[in-house]
Amino acid sequence: WVSVEDFGATGDGVTDDLSAIHVARDALSNGGELYFPAGTYNIGSGATGIVIAGTTSKNYRLVGDGPRSIIKYTGTGDAVKFDNSAGTSILQSMSGFKIDLTGSNVAANGLHISGVWRSEFEKLYITRDSVAATGAAILADDATNGTFDTRYRDLYINNFGRGLKMVGGVTNKVTNTLVEGAYISSCTINVELTNAIDFTALATQAESATSDGVKLTTVDNFNWLGGAVEGSGGYGINCVSAVAGGEVTCLMA
Repeated sequence: WVSVEDFGATGDGVTDDLSAIHVARDALSNGGELYFPAGTYNIGSGATGIVIAGTTSKNYRLVGDGPRSIIKYTGTGDAVKFDNSAGTSILQSMSGFKIDLTGSNVAANGLHISGVWRSEFEKLYITRDSVAATGAAILADDATNGTFDTRYRDLYINNFGRGLKMVGGVTNKVTNTLVEGAYISSCTINVELTNAIDFTALATQAESATSDGVKLTTVDNFNWLGGAVEGSGGYGINCVSAVAGGEVTCLMA
């Protein structure tokens, strides 16, 4: 493992630490743990933030000290992006951060996961200053390769256009997603799934959306077990379309 501070990241909230973070990432030539000690890591206002391109043999784990490790982004794109641009990307993870998009473009995303398989993201606090028109706290997509077997645990999300937005392709869908112990609030739509299979939310609270609490389009096997969907300005759960023969199951507290 390496610490981003060892490669020049200051965590002082003022200095642009993005280049130093990428130098630390590149020092893990075979993947490994990238540690962010407590601090505020300003990653600037550009079109891209932290980019992690893992492969089947290069697995990255971003680790922070909980909400004391803050990633501050005021740009127009993704604060953090895991993608498969370097090849099939599996077993990536991120744990223990606050991602703060206060002052960013309304279309900016907190965490973008594109074409990543069998990965975990947990203990993340993702927030911004106002409800965005299009930006998502967590965006999972990839119409070409799909996004498979992903776990999200212990999330706190508020003030985005979409809290969780998962978009698959017609053939390669977002498949086998587990969300556990999440609190999602005050987004335009708290959870939106399009072209998704096998989504399960456990003990998850989604409330105070200005439109739909949950919106489902072409979804097969959706399960919301425990927790609640409430306080929405539109539908609580809006099932626009389901796959023929698919199931939508909701057992609220």
